[in-house]
Amino acid sequence: MGALALIIGIFLIPKDHVCSRTAEYAQPRNKLWNALVEFGAYPRWRSNVTKVEVNPPGHIPPDGFEWFREFTPHGNIKFRVVERWEDKLLKREIVREKGVYFSGSWTIELEETSKDSTRVTITEKTCVHKTLYKVMGLIIGYNKTIDLFLSDLGAKFDQQVIITDAMNKKEAEKIFKKIEE
Repeated sequence: MGALALIIGIFLIPKDHVCSRTAEYAQPRNKLWNALVEFGAYPRWRSNVTKVEVNPPGHIPPDGFEWFREFTPHGNIKFRVVERWEDKLLKREIVREKGVYFSGSWTIELEETSKDSTRVTITEKTCVHKTLYKVMGLIIGYNKTIDLFLSDLGAKFDQQVIITDAMNKKEAEKIFKKIEE
């Protein structure tokens, strides 16, 4: 069984993937934005985050990017914020460190759909560098982490949300081709 998974992982599962999911919230855009950018508060509303470290106020890291590290029961990952448009877009990238076998980013977009309603779309672009993690992603599902994040964001505001795909496979492939160019 293990050998079959290895063969499938090496030959059939692409190392790159794009996943985009969306949910609508009965909240004004600025309220959601504040929850998204207050990284230190994540453990209070994200069910899988136990602790967050953020770069100290006023400290400019050598690469110039704001960063934060999320701790979960499965380990920790450091992110850097590479793009930030107030109340509209937050892009965070994984910082490759020892023991992290994937790279990629989340682009979180906020779109006001009415005065007190906002659509949040998360697009994940990931490159998995280890075969075992490619197989695990296929089994667990590439959208699980995004869906949990969107659900937890709803729970923060005492709201259940309906999460849907934000793009089809052909759109995702077009995006990846542009990234590779």
